[in-house]
Amino acid sequence: MPTNRSRDLSCEDIKQMYFQTPKSKRSIRKLHSELLIKFKNKKKVPSLATIFRHMKAEDWVTQCESVDLKANQIATEKTIEKKSEDLTLMAEKLSQNANKALEQVNKALDGGIGNNIEKVQDLLNMTKVGVESLKLSSLLQGNPTSISGHVSVDTSDVAKLKEHIAELYNSINLDLTNQQVEDKKLN
Repeated sequence: MPTNRSRDLSCEDIKQMYFQTPKSKRSIRKLHSELLIKFKNKKKVPSLATIFRHMKAEDWVTQCESVDLKANQIATEKTIEKKSEDLTLMAEKLSQNANKALEQVNKALDGGIGNNIEKVQDLLNMTKVGVESLKLSSLLQGNPTSISGHVSVDTSDVAKLKEHIAELYNSINLDLTNQQVEDKKLN
């Protein structure tokens, strides 16, 4: 009775199985042993020496590294895309929450809450919620969360202190004037 050789394992079949094995568990000897046990008396498995010859001739190691690199790139891209979507959604929610909190503060001010001293703490808390939400939203979008600077002035020299205050005042006036000019141009 003739044997069905078309069902025997080829080196190409073993190569594909080797490539599909997780990187940390990849071993030709172990794969060969498992195949011998699995297909005992069912299929012919090439010898280990034959497999090693094919492995060296076809440079399976480099091919595996290439396949692993492509798989890692695909997995990384999917992870980055998912994280990006999550952060964008979170930034949008934070921005919405900040707007809601600041709207509540405006409504409270419009409603005359400034006349009621007992509610000032509530107003302050809502303002903090709005500001912190805006900061987090800006941070997640890659924008600056605050602008800070430091000015050092020798307070013992009154003339220099007055001069510095005048410079700051002139700078603020210049900025306001420029802003008004830009606003007029837009209208």
